[in-house]
Amino acid sequence: MEDENMDGSHDHSTSHKKQAIATPETGLIEELCTDINVYRDREKTLREQARAARSRIQCLEKNILELRQEQVELRRYQAEELQSVQNHAAELAANLDQLKADQKSDEKFILQTEIAQYTKTFEEDCKTFYTEQINDLQHRLNHKETELGRTAALVEKLNQNLQQLVNQQQHLSHRDAELVQLAKGQQAQLAAAQQALQASNVEHAKEMAEKTSEIMSLMNKLKTQATAAPSVDTDFPVGPPIMVPRFLSEGKRKTRRVDKFLKTPRAGVPILPLAVAPGTIPEEAVNFDPKEPSSVEAMTALIRQVIGELNIQEVQVGGKTARVPSKGAQAVKEQQAKMTAEEDGLYKRSLRETWRSTFETTCSEDFQGYEPVSADRVEACRTGGAGPRPGEFILDFGAGYAKSLWNRKTMRAVVDCFLAAREASGNGWGLPPVSRVYVEEQFAGQLKRSQQAWAIWQPRFMQTELRYETSEEATARAQGYVAKRMVKVNNTSNKTRKLEKRKKIVGKIINFKLKSKDRDLPTWKFFRELLQYLGPGGMSSEEPATEIQGGWPQSIFRVKVCGWRVSEVKSYLRLIDKAGTKDRSKAFRRVDTETPGSAAPPKGLPQSLYDPNWLASTKAENPEFEEEWEVSREAFQLLVAVVNEM
Repeated sequence: MEDENMDGSHDHSTSHKKQAIATPETGLIEELCTDINVYRDREKTLREQARAARSRIQCLEKNILELRQEQVELRRYQAEELQSVQNHAAELAANLDQLKADQKSDEKFILQTEIAQYTKTFEEDCKTFYTEQINDLQHRLNHKETELGRTAALVEKLNQNLQQLVNQQQHLSHRDAELVQLAKGQQAQLAAAQQALQASNVEHAKEMAEKTSEIMSLMNKLKTQATAAPSVDTDFPVGPPIMVPRFLSEGKRKTRRVDKFLKTPRAGVPILPLAVAPGTIPEEAVNFDPKEPSSVEAMTALIRQVIGELNIQEVQVGGKTARVPSKGAQAVKEQQAKMTAEEDGLYKRSLRETWRSTFETTCSEDFQGYEPVSADRVEACRTGGAGPRPGEFILDFGAGYAKSLWNRKTMRAVVDCFLAAREASGNGWGLPPVSRVYVEEQFAGQLKRSQQAWAIWQPRFMQTELRYETSEEATARAQGYVAKRMVKVNNTSNKTRKLEKRKKIVGKIINFKLKSKDRDLPTWKFFRELLQYLGPGGMSSEEPATEIQGGWPQSIFRVKVCGWRVSEVKSYLRLIDKAGTKDRSKAFRRVDTETPGSAAPPKGLPQSLYDPNWLASTKAENPEFEEEWEVSREAFQLLVAVVNEM
């Protein structure tokens, strides 16, 4: 009905529209009619859509009803199936019980058979396994018995050695006690001798005073008169003078020689003056005329006779003679005269590296805990026994180590290894050949320094207390010595000396590379410019310390960190130091730490030499830092270029 009304109204409006065409509002009416038609079309479309939706809803309701019916049917079917399954399960359980009852006897027999078979197999396997274990244990027991026998023999030998050591210790204790008693007796004798010497000196002073007065009286009587010779008949009734002082007998002359010898100061010889022999003092003086030839000849003969009896020899006394260098030192000087200083330094560096690699050390102080060869092996080698085995490099640090046969053989092997390595290089490392004596003398110096570093830490005999130092006393004494030496080294290793040392290293390397025209020459030139920029203030600080290495205290220097410096600079300086340590001996080991130094950076450095993080934090605290410290930007490109070349 609604559709029909709508159609009728539509026809009526259309006719009305046609009739109104001639009116003035024709355009407006046409537009309104068009809009009305559009709305009616939309309404019609919506009505059709609503009709289709109602149809779909009806279909859905029908489908839902069918699904509900199917659900009810499925539930009923499920209940039936569940009941059927339960019934079937009950039947299966009954059948299973019946089957178990029927097969119980058969299964028992089968199980017994299987158990018997398994038991038999298990017994055989156990027998085989335990037989193998017993054989293995027997073999191990035999091996252990063999080792036990060796150990027992070794223990017996060790006990014998221990007993020998105990006997030697007791003998040394007795010797020490005897030495102490002997020293005490000698001290008592020395004190008594000193007292006797003092008493004899007092008596001697008295005797000398008396003799002095007698000599003065004799001199007055023996005054020579410068007159003509007296008449023999009148002045010499006994006979002519023979120009010999007859008042001085032969016994008296010997007595005076002995007296003169005793008056000469000598350690431990008391002065015992002798009494004047009676009847030797003349009553009259003997006249002597030096102008008379006969008197002079007689006096000369007398003097010759006295000199002959005194056994006086002519001695030529000259100035201090110059020290004559040894043959080895002379050979080293002759060899050095044939080389340049750089070649000599390279040879010494190679020799030091050979010594360190052979004895597994980094510096001479590492020998403080070194275990030298035993005295028994050294003595056996000296008496013709076995010496060092091939490839065995152990040193003798005992008494007379410098000339011991053991060390001579060891040093000969080290020298042979060095010369063989030089020959194996093909071109001899580009260095001129050297004599064997030159190499031996260099290794002898290494041996001396190594033994001295070892001997410092060994207990010494205390003369005042007549005993040896304890290990604690020896360690304290050695640490005191090392501390004093470290202070001396530290005083000479300040920043200025460190900078100058690095400059010398770089200068030598540049001169060497200029001759060989090496490719890394620009790098070392950059290092030289870098040291010029850094100056003494750019060097790191060091502090002495001690650390325990292998149970022994090691003296070291702890190197502090320059926090303001860029990390690459540390690598550059380490390369310079590494090249420099090869040209000289190491005094003490340097250990890098994370402790920052307190020194301020030098002024006028390029910005690239500052650590970026440190520079940023410093500028945050002090924005005028670059102006105050005159930070330069000119060398940045140079630094980058050299870094890229490296």
